[in-house]
Amino acid sequence: MAASGQTQGHARRLATGSLAQQASQVSGLVAMLAVITVLARELPLSEFGAYGLLASLAGYLLVVQNAAAGAAVRRMAAALDPAERDGVYSNALVLYLAAALIAGVAVAAIGLALVAGLGLSSGVAAEARRGAALLGLVTAVCWPLTIQRDALRARQRFVALAAVEITGVLGWSAAMVALGLGGASLTVLVAASGAMPGLVGVLATAVGRTDPGRPRWRAGSVHRELWRDLLSVAGWLSLAEAANPAVYAADRGVLGVVEGAGSVGLFEGPIRAANVVRALNAAVITTVLPAASRFVAERDERRLRELVVRGLRYSLALMVPVAVIGMVLSAPVLAAWLGPKFREGGAAMAILLGLWLPYGASGVLIAVLVAAGRARLVARYTWTVAASSVLLAIALIPPFGLEGAALAAALPFTAIVPFMLRRAAAEARVGVGEVLRESALPAYALGALLAAGLGAARLLLDIEGVVAVVACALAGAALYWAAFYGLVMRPEERRFVTSLTTSK
Repeated sequence: MAASGQTQGHARRLATGSLAQQASQVSGLVAMLAVITVLARELPLSEFGAYGLLASLAGYLLVVQNAAAGAAVRRMAAALDPAERDGVYSNALVLYLAAALIAGVAVAAIGLALVAGLGLSSGVAAEARRGAALLGLVTAVCWPLTIQRDALRARQRFVALAAVEITGVLGWSAAMVALGLGGASLTVLVAASGAMPGLVGVLATAVGRTDPGRPRWRAGSVHRELWRDLLSVAGWLSLAEAANPAVYAADRGVLGVVEGAGSVGLFEGPIRAANVVRALNAAVITTVLPAASRFVAERDERRLRELVVRGLRYSLALMVPVAVIGMVLSAPVLAAWLGPKFREGGAAMAILLGLWLPYGASGVLIAVLVAAGRARLVARYTWTVAASSVLLAIALIPPFGLEGAALAAALPFTAIVPFMLRRAAAEARVGVGEVLRESALPAYALGALLAAGLGAARLLLDIEGVVAVVACALAGAALYWAAFYGLVMRPEERRFVTSLTTSK
């Protein structure tokens, strides 16, 4: 009974944590959209372009930083006693401080170089240069604070972490909107664009101080052997994460050369729609990685196996309907969201979202592989995808245009899933057939029915405009999940889902 209660408690923590993290990702996307909308309307075009270019440095750095943090999360989560956890925390903090200094100098230097090549007027250029220098300083100050966020992740305090992230993102976006509406200078806007990680870190520190089991600084535990281990994993994870923007950057580049800037603009809608699904997938990694790391450290094969089977079962149940709805309604979604001229990107959006039918499993698979010490393998997989995508872009964009760019991105990601599945299943000591039977088969069967229903609705109904598109999408998702709950879930699973809405 005790083991069963422990398992149920852990499952509850993962389920509520995943939902909370997905809410955090969605709030972040909405907040970013609000900031960009306000600044685009308030700033002159040249200043907005300079802001976008410099702020993207902080954005790309944040992506790499979050990936690299997986190394510290993995080791802190796997620590079997407080002294070991304190040691990992202390060594990670030293590395965060060093990385912050390097990153701050790099951001400032790259930003200054970019400003020099933009051809801005003297006044705007001076503002942009000051902004780039301050952005480097802000980056150096904020990066070390994020270790408090990662400590919450490692201790699987996912709901508290989501609350911290949502509060931080909303606070940052409100400040940015106020600055934009208040006529703040380009210098201030650029510098403030990099402050969000620091704000989240401060909030995480405040929350973490209420936890008696939080990791603490131990100067005597700092040593180079652990540095090498953390740097090795962090390096491979950063390299793996950098492959994703590399794929889309290559597609945009080839598309621009072959089809012109207008086609690149049309491609932005499908890419940003796919990024919403990618954000949901990232939330799965956030919750599964510390849990899998703990099970690997404890050599708990039973719970690791269950994590893979159940994790894939539920992550595909989440990702498949989102992908199917986006695929079938792609043209109406783009027209309602960005305007009628973007309908042309409907087929490309359907292709990009279609890759998430198989790749929706990647969140669980990558987390398990990293937890098992296979970060280098994950990096090798992702850069194989990136290289393949570049070659496919060169081959497919000239004859197929937008659709060729989408295929170049989607096909390699799709092809890599069976390899990741086989390796992750081997680490968890579970058969691939069992995984497919328990997770893929029900998710895809219901997905096919949903696609047929939405296709019929498009033929019979006038699904145009924001209200109609949103209503159709919500109805499709609700029907899918209701069918999954009633037809696929076992009685004990339904009881567990019901229990999530009740007190513990």
